Amino acid sequence: MITFIDDDGKQEVWTKLRPLFVSKNIPCVLAISTGLIGQEGYLNMEQLQDLYQSGWEIASHTKNHVNLSQLSRKDQEYELHESKKDLVSWGLGGNSLVYPYGEYNLDTIKLARKYYDSAFRATRRGESRLPLHQYILNRDALGTWTRKGQDTLGFYKKRVDISKKKGRWVIFAIHIADTSEIQLDYISQLLEYCIEQKVDVVTIEEALRRKRNQWYEKLDCKKKTYMLNVFCFMHISALKIFRGIKKIGIFIMRRRS
Repeated sequence: MITFIDDDGKQEVWTKLRPLFVSKNIPCVLAISTGLIGQEGYLNMEQLQDLYQSGWEIASHTKNHVNLSQLSRKDQEYELHESKKDLVSWGLGGNSLVYPYGEYNLDTIKLARKYYDSAFRATRRGESRLPLHQYILNRDALGTWTRKGQDTLGFYKKRVDISKKKGRWVIFAIHIADTSEIQLDYISQLLEYCIEQKVDVVTIEEALRRKRNQWYEKLDCKKKTYMLNVFCFMHISALKIFRGIKKIGIFIMRRRS
């Protein structure tokens, strides 16, 4: 299972990315900063509505594309809440969040849980396995912001192969406005490869629906969110690891009682 997420909502989505995906009847996810829509260089409302109606998913990239980790909790909440409110009022859903610059802290994760079903960091290799770290989901860089040796068509195809062979959710991060013509051609060929290999390309909502169903088979549904929170807390720092262990201890005591 593969998901493609493009960040920022630049006009190149319309002129470069849309033709590729539409011609192959494959959905894409757009992470947009709602305060920038309609400004020069960015998608306008008519374009967004067209893409949404054609099966694309629209996710939040905050209101103003700011580094959330550098903001107070109050300012972070403004960015997440206002973006969510915009997307809902526009009829575009907006159930997922992509952290601008991939930056976040514990407050960010707590607020993301309040307004969204999932959240994604920037580009760090690693497919999503069960249990899902639902608010710090990994993405593979595709076309830009790649690491050495990870910018080839062969490498991208290997990630698709992992998804197919191991049944994992591989998520690609695109910044189409910064993508070269060579890399754009790689994206086109990668889409063809997904079709050839009969690997499902899905939106975030569809992927989470499938993964949640797998999770429910293993654990009580009521425990799922709590468990995921523990994993998120343990990720942040050494101090937060201690807090996470404390949470796990409480969880175990509850399970025994």
